[in-house]
Amino acid sequence: MSTIQNQKYAHLFDTSQIRSSIKERSLKAGVANITSQGLSLSITLVRAAILARLLAPDDYGVFSMVVVVSSFALIFKDLGLGTATVREKEINHAQVSNLFWINTLLGCVSMLVVILVAPAIVWFYNDPRLNSIAVVLSVAFLFAGMSVQHQALLKRQMQFGKIARITVFSSFISSLAGIGVAWIYGNYWALVWMQVIQNGLLMLGFWWSTGWVPSWPKKDIKIGKFIRVGLDVAGLNAFSTVTQQIDKILIGRMAGATQLGLYNKGGQVPNLFSGQFRMAFFQVALPALSSLQDEKKRLSGYYYKFLNIVCWTTMPLSAFCFVFAEEIILVYFGPKWAESVIFMRILALHAFIMPAVTTLDQIPLALGHSRRYLWVGMVRSITLISCIAVAAPLYGVTGIALCVAGSDVVAFPLFARLCLKESPVSIRGFFFVTAVPATLTFCMAAAFYIFKVYYITSTTMLVAAMLFFIIFCAGSFLLVDWLNLKGTVGICRAALNRIRSGRVV
Repeated sequence: MSTIQNQKYAHLFDTSQIRSSIKERSLKAGVANITSQGLSLSITLVRAAILARLLAPDDYGVFSMVVVVSSFALIFKDLGLGTATVREKEINHAQVSNLFWINTLLGCVSMLVVILVAPAIVWFYNDPRLNSIAVVLSVAFLFAGMSVQHQALLKRQMQFGKIARITVFSSFISSLAGIGVAWIYGNYWALVWMQVIQNGLLMLGFWWSTGWVPSWPKKDIKIGKFIRVGLDVAGLNAFSTVTQQIDKILIGRMAGATQLGLYNKGGQVPNLFSGQFRMAFFQVALPALSSLQDEKKRLSGYYYKFLNIVCWTTMPLSAFCFVFAEEIILVYFGPKWAESVIFMRILALHAFIMPAVTTLDQIPLALGHSRRYLWVGMVRSITLISCIAVAAPLYGVTGIALCVAGSDVVAFPLFARLCLKESPVSIRGFFFVTAVPATLTFCMAAAFYIFKVYYITSTTMLVAAMLFFIIFCAGSFLLVDWLNLKGTVGICRAALNRIRSGRVV
């Protein structure tokens, strides 16, 4: 039976065809991911603008209080086994089936844990509303656990077009549901049900798209190496969760739901811009880099191209959020969110730095150094926690935000050294690739900020300045790409070659 199943699902397990066409597949995957993230971003931005007018800062704060604590359970629904499936050279049906049942069991356990700790969440924040939110939200963890391996198989084959369609559809339907609940009830339940519905739709979509049906678990199937990689990835995920949520946990505890809602809203747009596109590239990069782990020269070249496109996408968008923070908050979210402007500016600095820095931790994972991947994550997390421990008592919420923005700079020397050890990528190459987009974007942002403060006197001038900022950054990328500097993607020259050869499409 196992042999029959391996043959039936060979198209999901075999990756030999990927190595022979890595460039073409990466390009298609990149286009699919960018399209998906662009559509998802558009849906999210429209949804956020509508919900910001239907809900209050307190509603966002109450929802975030549960999410930041319960998010630790997400670590265990995955246990890093999805990543292990993506990066392993050879894998078969029985092994993935066993991993599926482990993830499903972990999803059940995560759901039960969230339900059991709900009273503790109520006690910690002293808010009785949190109990019922946690119970309902826990169902999302079960859906997430049952979809880990199906999504991993799609990523393994770089079928990001399918993932894109599923993601956009689930985002659109869940957004409609959330807006409907907000319109009728006008409270935090809109955010809760939106999350549960989206996870359920994602699970159904991944199952339907792969067509893969797991077998019952078998004792004699060896999955120890997957577990080892998974535990290292899960260890990093635990520290990453601390890194991502410690600021929100402390703000909710120290300042209450309203301040937490304002802080989250301040970071929403920068995190959307940097996070959506960063994840789009990261999802493509890991399977591609893993397939090149035995070809060090090709791996380094691919990494530099990956880093370049991450920088040119996330840095200008983050700078845009910094310069035009007031306009984004007041026009997009509404006057009641005015206190979020300072948080948007600070967290835009974090969104400027973080995506480029975190490309480095994909290298040890792609090369099979999962334990080193764990250590580099610990370096970032411990640095952030140490910074917040010093700043929070002295400077409150603003101090916490500044620590989030600056901790990656503090951790970078040790973090980069560990990531690049025994790899073909060099720190000099990293700075060579990041220098141009970082310098041009920084200078452009500084010039526009000064111009906005001292010279813009009308709405027409402001809109023109915002459009010109985007056009300048896009033009700078195309110019650098045309000059063929190290790490560039080669879009301009590839397009010209296609035109010259008559292959316009």
